Amino acid sequence: MATIAVHTDNPEGIRLRLKLRRVERRQKLKAFILVLLLLLFVLLTFILPIGRMIFNAVHDDTLLTLMPRTMAALSAWDGKDLPNEAVYAALVSDLKKSSAQKTAAVIGMRMNYEAPGSLSEVVSSARKASMLSDGPYKAALIEISPLWGQHGVWSLLKRGTSTYTGYYLLRSLDYQYGPDSQIVPLPSESAIFRDFFLRTLGISIGVTIMTLCSASRWRISWRRCRASPAIF
Repeated sequence: MATIAVHTDNPEGIRLRLKLRRVERRQKLKAFILVLLLLLFVLLTFILPIGRMIFNAVHDDTLLTLMPRTMAALSAWDGKDLPNEAVYAALVSDLKKSSAQKTAAVIGMRMNYEAPGSLSEVVSSARKASMLSDGPYKAALIEISPLWGQHGVWSLLKRGTSTYTGYYLLRSLDYQYGPDSQIVPLPSESAIFRDFFLRTLGISIGVTIMTLCSASRWRISWRRCRASPAIF
């Protein structure tokens, strides 16, 4: 933006200089508001949705929220054998609560992501656990559903003690958690994303190389045209 310099010390010159400064400030403010509106538009329509998507890819507090007693009891579990009676008692308490609040299906759906078939078992267990009055709960729950006697299911619940999970990112790369929470590849018949990623990467590299080659040829041709004498 060009600035007009007024080299005079008379009152008229001073007033003119002040007026020019006010005009420049007003123009700068208008430009700043326009840029600010553009930044807000990009923030609301691009950055925030992508940030939310990335956050949801690693955040999942479903089990921690709906099964607080079980999650607290599992914090001391070493992950080797099946949990002790205290953990099963906490599970019964959470299942009773989920049955009363109609949240058993939500718990089952979250577990079903990693352990297919869990949804119906969890809903059925919550309904039957509400009729249990006293222990021992470990044997009673395993009798209600063999699901609660599987070590892999308890490893799944153990991972639920954290509000963050790597499950969704692993599945996007065709990996999953094993029975002992180790990372293992998905079976070949279920692995579909890795091939798409490799294919997309190959196409991207190919397009990049072709673009660089075309740009290099255009640059060489341009230099030759400039070096050649003009023909009229």
